[in-house]
Amino acid sequence: MLKDFMRRVYEWGARSLFRLGPGSQIYCIWANLYALIYVDKATRRYQPEVYSNEDLHIPLERVLKVPYVPDGRRELGDVCVPPGVVENRIRAIEAEEDYDTEGAMDCDDYARYLANSIGEEHAPMLLSVMSVRRTELKWGWKPEFPGHMVCIWAEPHSESSKIYHIGNWNRRSNGYRHERHYAYDSLADCVNDLAQSMALEGGDLLAWVVQDKNLVVCEWGVGNTEKIEEVDGNTLHQLRPWGFLLGRK
Repeated sequence: MLKDFMRRVYEWGARSLFRLGPGSQIYCIWANLYALIYVDKATRRYQPEVYSNEDLHIPLERVLKVPYVPDGRRELGDVCVPPGVVENRIRAIEAEEDYDTEGAMDCDDYARYLANSIGEEHAPMLLSVMSVRRTELKWGWKPEFPGHMVCIWAEPHSESSKIYHIGNWNRRSNGYRHERHYAYDSLADCVNDLAQSMALEGGDLLAWVVQDKNLVVCEWGVGNTEKIEEVDGNTLHQLRPWGFLLGRK
């Protein structure tokens, strides 16, 4: 009984943080501060080549050449590097040159690079999803909160109105998955599928956040997807960034 109460309080605390946190743009602020400290000016300002329509497989195939590297102490557990950092690694790999193998390169870095490599007509954005996983409770009460970031995009003026997500999950142990493999009728379907993939049996959605390609928050929700049930591939572009604690731009 006590352990169940402690689990509920812990989950309530996590949800409370996500109700307030995204509006502060703290993730965007930290990413920019990190880049200012550790990334040179030219790399910070670099913008990758932009692709559209049938060429969208090109940036996906290129970025998946880069090995996954989890965030470390310098990243304070989580940071998203500028696209130029990722491009430098891709070029080094393609040229068979040495490169920094220690720095961060996890799901958010793949996703941000892809969002900056896709044409604006596809409304590329970043989607982060966090889940509550209760399959193994540490100390008998503490659940895990796995999270994942992807790049979401849509077909312009498409009859199917599908939303797609791409990122490092397109490279799995059982092979490569093309850029239209993960397709959904709505943004809510996309969020719930990602959440369930991480939460496993007995878990559920913790929170989700949509950001533009520069990490500025556009929308977020906690525990449910009511806000985005009607968002599909034809309306994805209508999600607009918020200002820093000042409301929507």
